[in-house]
Amino acid sequence: MVIGDEAYEDVVFDSREHVSIASLPGMHERTSSIFTFSKTYAATGLRIGYVTTGNPAWRSRLMKLLA
Repeated sequence: MVIGDEAYEDVVFDSREHVSIASLPGMHERTSSIFTFSKTYAATGLRIGYVTTGNPAWRSRLMKLLA
């Protein structure tokens, strides 16, 4: 199981492309990815983000945390 910190997904150099571990074969169901808007928009005080997961058990637990 993997928790992917995708905070810097939009910060790339030399025309390279960001690849999320969840996009690799067999990893979608085993990965929860955490995203934030603060790095992309240089808003370090902004605490807004989101979590995605392909795992139904993790999704259920995350929904309990948000309730």
